[in-house]
Amino acid sequence: MLGEQERVVELFAQAESLAEELGDKWRLAHVFADSCAYFSQEGDHQRAINAGERALVLATEMGDSALQVNAQVRLVRVYIRLGDYRRAIDLCEQNLSSLKGRPVGERSPFGMQAIVSVATRSQRAVCLGEVGELAQGIGWAQEAVHIAETVGGHSHSLTVACSALSYLHLVKGDLQKALTLLDRSLQICRIAGRVAFLAPSTIRLRLCSFTPQFGSPAAFGGGSKAAKLGCRHWILPLLAE
Repeated sequence: MLGEQERVVELFAQAESLAEELGDKWRLAHVFADSCAYFSQEGDHQRAINAGERALVLATEMGDSALQVNAQVRLVRVYIRLGDYRRAIDLCEQNLSSLKGRPVGERSPFGMQAIVSVATRSQRAVCLGEVGELAQGIGWAQEAVHIAETVGGHSHSLTVACSALSYLHLVKGDLQKALTLLDRSLQICRIAGRVAFLAPSTIRLRLCSFTPQFGSPAAFGGGSKAAKLGCRHWILPLLAE
């Protein structure tokens, strides 16, 4: 609803003003990071980038590595949507560098639903696939799946990783592996009761509908553009949760 969007934007502006009046850079950076995520979701990419970059500048000034990671993960989502995969990869590499020495299963300090090491690897994997470095992308996605499985007890992170790996197999043209991973994501969602993330079932039907023999990898012939686009639209929101 337009009225609701205007209200959200107004609240962000109020929060920004209050943080500036208080001279509270930490809260101001969080306002920018959150507004980056919101504007990205709404498709206002330039506004999202402006907010995300301001959050990143403040986080860097304060030496707050957790906040830097938070801002960069959200910026990566925007750049992926814009097709600027090289910029997204650069940000992912900065995050991976920041995460060295931290527990691989860490999540809460970064204000994210997903385990940050899983989210960052999944983002990097998808971007590498989009710039033609498919083998590397699959390797990073497999690593993300392994971390999520090893940490355990975090269905959302495992869904993110499996989704990224599924998409890359789709890009590669291996429909059977893509479908198997989508089915796994669907099962994870069902067990966790995450109804909002049951999209894999819809995507699975879409993928199969592009094959004469309903799921024959040989008939898929490298993947249809429409099928890949459908999967990308489902995966993108997961990558910055």
